[in-house]
Amino acid sequence: MHKMLEKLGEKDIEKLFDPVIRQRGYEYFEDEAVVNPVAFENKIMATVVGTANYITSIEVKNNELHFSCTCPYEGRCKHEAALLYAWIKRRDDFLNIEEILNNLRKMDKEEIISVIEDAIRVNPANFVFLAPFDEKAMKRKIDNLFEFEYPYSGESFLASELKNLLPRIKKNKECAVSILEYIILKMIDYDVVEYEGFEEIMDLYLQALKEAIKGKVDEKIVEKYFNYYIERDDFTGIFLSILMDICDVDKLKFLEKLAKEKEDNEEAMEILVKIYENLGEKEKYVDAATKLIRHQYSQHENFDESIIEKLIEMGETGKVIELLNKFKTRQALHYLMLAYEKEGNIDEAFRISKQLLQQNIYPSLISKVRKYAKKKGEWEEIKKEIIKALKNDGRYDEIVKLALEEEDVETMVAYLHRCRDAHLLEKVSKFIDERNDMVALKRLVEIFIDKGGRENYKIAVNYLMKLKEKWTKNGRMEEWLSYLDYIKKRYRKKYGLILEIEKRI
Repeated sequence: MHKMLEKLGEKDIEKLFDPVIRQRGYEYFEDEAVVNPVAFENKIMATVVGTANYITSIEVKNNELHFSCTCPYEGRCKHEAALLYAWIKRRDDFLNIEEILNNLRKMDKEEIISVIEDAIRVNPANFVFLAPFDEKAMKRKIDNLFEFEYPYSGESFLASELKNLLPRIKKNKECAVSILEYIILKMIDYDVVEYEGFEEIMDLYLQALKEAIKGKVDEKIVEKYFNYYIERDDFTGIFLSILMDICDVDKLKFLEKLAKEKEDNEEAMEILVKIYENLGEKEKYVDAATKLIRHQYSQHENFDESIIEKLIEMGETGKVIELLNKFKTRQALHYLMLAYEKEGNIDEAFRISKQLLQQNIYPSLISKVRKYAKKKGEWEEIKKEIIKALKNDGRYDEIVKLALEEEDVETMVAYLHRCRDAHLLEKVSKFIDERNDMVALKRLVEIFIDKGGRENYKIAVNYLMKLKEKWTKNGRMEEWLSYLDYIKKRYRKKYGLILEIEKRI
């Protein structure tokens, strides 16, 4: 059993679950709703009986806890909390699968057959995987899952049921390719390819496919996946990945022929770009990529950013500039700026960056503009414009962040009271404290008092004590007493603050 699971205690439940969920989970545990709990290697699981029977598990993956439940609730649910309570409080109730497997390994064939016969009599449904494989029946089962269980029982139930099919598929490799492909096509049709189990199914599929074709790819297979990519609207990138994975040079040439026959189709253009990238044919790649970007922009004023990045990386900045100079979107201007920078043309990069500032201000753009403007000696003026625009948009956290980066205490203090980012406020507090800036420290005191609440009052008093220390050290005790009196009078109705001051100062 994984050490992370062994060490789990009640304090972990408090950290992992909201109070209401935690309480409901405990009630489920107390009502003995956690049935058939099992533990194996890095996983615990059980059926939790609620409005339905939910398969619930907690598993360690990459040294992190992963929670799973077939209920429709988004986030960590009461069934998972109930399972964790059962594990912590009644660990002996969990069936240790490792012990069972070790016992089975010690039995002879006749004993194992006898055990299986007894188990089948108790619950035949658990042993359907031993039945002869029926591809048509399996596809009907998959159809039923999608048509009747999803979306009514939710995506997580669908994931669980599909995973239950996988052991049977693994044991019948002659049908694995067909069945797994059938699942994938259904997942695309029902728009559920992004759920947790999809990656596992895709890995199985590629493994089975490679084994089935054994390195000899028939042109019919290539054409089939080409058509899947061309004809299906969403999530078809998986088929492009499969094509690039299974095609050798000869089959890439065949794929090129198929794509050229549909060269006005965007998906066919994408395939051509990938083919030339894989073949290392730079001139053809540049031509195909340029054609694709123009087509994408003409259709939806958007384009594949990874291709532009690749062109810039290849040193094709002239081609990128020629191409994007005709476009006016923020996306196009952003990459046009990067292309000019790559060429070393800071004047043009700066000109484009100022155009972008008029459309929208975002952190990476501020960083670029600052770099260009400082080289041109225009940063202070540009900075004022940025702060003004951010203020008009109410983006005070970004003003404070910029001021912190610039070590601009005056701007920082002016907008600190509007800061909502606790992590940023903590950074500012540390910076001001290290600078021994008395005006800024006083501002911090008042900001934390205005925020209200016991914890904020404690932080405010911490800063008051630092002010006292600094004023006393400089022989300015009267100034300190005057400021303390001011704080007490101004915030006299904040009783929690006054109590904290009386207790600590």
